[in-house]
Amino acid sequence: MLNKAKAVPDHVELVDVSSAGSDICDRMLQIRNLPEIRDFMISGKKISKSDHAAWLASLKGNRESRVFAAMVKNVLVGQAGLTRIDRKSCQAEWGFYIAPEHQGKGHARHLLEKMLCLAFGEIGLHKLAASVLDYNIASLNLHADFGFVQEGKMPNKRRCNGVWHDLVVLGLERQKWLKKAGPHWNRNCVK
Repeated sequence: MLNKAKAVPDHVELVDVSSAGSDICDRMLQIRNLPEIRDFMISGKKISKSDHAAWLASLKGNRESRVFAAMVKNVLVGQAGLTRIDRKSCQAEWGFYIAPEHQGKGHARHLLEKMLCLAFGEIGLHKLAASVLDYNIASLNLHADFGFVQEGKMPNKRRCNGVWHDLVVLGLERQKWLKKAGPHWNRNCVK
């Protein structure tokens, strides 16, 4: 039910950015700064090398964030992360991007599956949130496929090409995800 990709994507491996090499981290910045990626980010600004380095340094030992390079056959295809991890309320936010040349191959779907396993399994979260710009239809559809529901909207959050756009706030609870995933889901990832 959840695997809608026409072809089974190559296995996506999560590599913690705190242990990733500088070549991977440099490539992450290059991809993040591409206009076709920035256009779908809440902050569409270009990130400097020094800001990127400071952000990477802030992740070391940070219990409120887990950020990963998404790798396929040792090639960086994107990035995903859990942020604002609140272990008391068992909630967090997640976000991701896939490099333009790797989009449409099922990597986002596989990446989301892995992140749900991490969030609801290893970390033991009750709820995961996502924020998506209203014109990012592919991301909104992907989240809906996994059972995320709209919980709110922040009007006029981002201006892109002279037009103001809303930020759609989505949420998914662990039990609803398990129900949506159905019996074919690899439940071994969930404690």
